[in-house]
Amino acid sequence: MDAGPQGSLLEGLNDDVLSIIVHILIVNKSRYDKNIKQLSLTSRRMRAACLPVLFEKARVDCGFIRGSDPPQAAWPYIRTMVLYGTFTTGRGLRMGGLKQILPHLLSLRKILFSNINRGVSWGELKFLLAAPNLRVLEIEEPSDLVRDDFTFPGGAPSVSIPFTEFIYTTCDPKSLSRHRRRGSSPVLKRCYLDPFIFSLHETLEVLHLPAAIASLPEMASLDWPRLRELKLYGDRYEDKGPTVLSHVCSSMPRLRDLDLRFFHKGSSKQTLIRPADVSFPTPFDQLDSLYLSYPDPSDGIYACLPPTLQCLSLLDRPRYYRFMRDSDVTKQGYTTPDLVTATELLHILTQLRCPCTTMERLEIAFRADDSDAALYHHIATAFPNLRFLQLHRYRVKGETHSDIESALTVLVRDLSTLRSLQHLRVYLDPPAEEHQLGVGVQRYLDLLRDCVWTIALYCSLALQTIDVLSTTVVRSDVWERWEVSRDRDGTPVVELREDIYHPSLKDDNP
Repeated sequence: MDAGPQGSLLEGLNDDVLSIIVHILIVNKSRYDKNIKQLSLTSRRMRAACLPVLFEKARVDCGFIRGSDPPQAAWPYIRTMVLYGTFTTGRGLRMGGLKQILPHLLSLRKILFSNINRGVSWGELKFLLAAPNLRVLEIEEPSDLVRDDFTFPGGAPSVSIPFTEFIYTTCDPKSLSRHRRRGSSPVLKRCYLDPFIFSLHETLEVLHLPAAIASLPEMASLDWPRLRELKLYGDRYEDKGPTVLSHVCSSMPRLRDLDLRFFHKGSSKQTLIRPADVSFPTPFDQLDSLYLSYPDPSDGIYACLPPTLQCLSLLDRPRYYRFMRDSDVTKQGYTTPDLVTATELLHILTQLRCPCTTMERLEIAFRADDSDAALYHHIATAFPNLRFLQLHRYRVKGETHSDIESALTVLVRDLSTLRSLQHLRVYLDPPAEEHQLGVGVQRYLDLLRDCVWTIALYCSLALQTIDVLSTTVVRSDVWERWEVSRDRDGTPVVELREDIYHPSLKDDNP
């Protein structure tokens, strides 16, 4: 970016437009990081606009503490501090000047420990509490490393802990990846951070934990009066009893966002939250969003959901086609799940208090049967203001591409009434045998284009994006993205986005 004419043009922009430009550079920071730095040098005004971006994150190398002190010019803008690496001395964070710097970091809200070699202890946390406005703590660690239990000297924290959000992120569970390194790794059954987590039960508002090591019975025995977001994620989850999840949620009266998209192992074939015989109260009638994998049609949670629900996700995680085609899935200990039929999914959705005019996002997966058309009609009438719809339809045995195209036409005719629908994601379970007989990539893309054009033809003018999940032909779990526009006559024009390996198009729930 030349600092001459471009800089003078930018000087003429008002603050709102300039803010949008800087925001675009933020979103694409890895690509435009150099441009942000150059833009900051064009003028004093440009520098003032870019400084919060350039200095929003400070990185501290625990193996080189003395050389990691953030410069004083950055102090007013630092919002996140990332600590990483290996401590080389027993003095830890006290080696550098952080002790004097932390009280001046008034904008610092988040601490992120990224793969600290020995885990996180109370000593490091207490040291960092010198920053006056901390609210978020995130810890990233490999899921298979054994740590010493977290302890408080004297059995309890000696100072007030300000964190309202705690996010414990273990290595992204790619246990179902086709490229997974073979070999066993330790399976942890408990979280070494439990004493710290439990000490925050009265103040936490956001809590993310790996489901496999979350101490659910102990969590259920505590009150979480301020918790509004609970996420249990990852693989190796084993059922801890039919009512344990309801008991956990019953202690969270302000719960608004519940995310239980963990991978099942053991005997469970579906996710059951509220069995029919549960009599104690649960806060599900206050939820804004609910995410489950492989729902159980008998679950009583759906009748408890409010008419103000904004997001409902009932997808197949891990993807159902993996169990149908990939023997490695069962070898890794995953029980083949029960995917609901269209009839069962329709039963689930009819339990909601409809019409649900606040619902903007719906994600569903099902096996096709005679209720397909009734299901589509119910979706269109019960959730009239959908903006995003993700739909995985697993075909009836023996269906051909022609049958799937006919089923797609039935679907999009009902979707045509959704006037606010902007983004549609579909997986149509194409017949695998046709791929094995040598359907080429170009022929496959031609078939996709026909399906996409059918969708664009019937759906409303609001539709902008169509994603179709591709799994077999291109040998990768990616969403083929098609941008939708209209010509002068109003006829839809669809264009395939070429960069299929963009991170946003990678299917993250294989």
